[in-house]
Amino acid sequence: NTTYAPMGALTLQMLVEMHGAGLTPPAPTMPAPVLERAAHRLVALLNDWTDAAASALFADNVALDDTFERRANAAQALVGRHGHLRLLGVRPSSWGSGTLDVQGNGEPFTITLELAPLPASTEGFVQYYSVREPRLG
Repeated sequence: NTTYAPMGALTLQMLVEMHGAGLTPPAPTMPAPVLERAAHRLVALLNDWTDAAASALFADNVALDDTFERRANAAQALVGRHGHLRLLGVRPSSWGSGTLDVQGNGEPFTITLELAPLPASTEGFVQYYSVREPRLG
């Protein structure tokens, strides 16, 4: 009964205690094949930008959020700083979002990726991505 008993707070407290005691299993690895394919396509696009490839990869909102010209310039600058990028791995947080581990010539960095919640597609449309580069110095 959630009205008279604070079960949510108690449950959270119990989970925190169990986790602290090492009694909770690690989160299972989530298969996300559409996300994996989109991740490979995004890294390929960042390495060699074409508007045609961007249009095929991105959901409609991406070009509205920032122009392809600015995104292409940012991708070119990214590759200029790091060299050719390669995808080291994908860490899904859901079927359509996760963190990409990427590396060029230097230190690895991450890209956050989210797919648009559109009807099932074997390719997936990226609705958002954000690059988090390592701090220099």
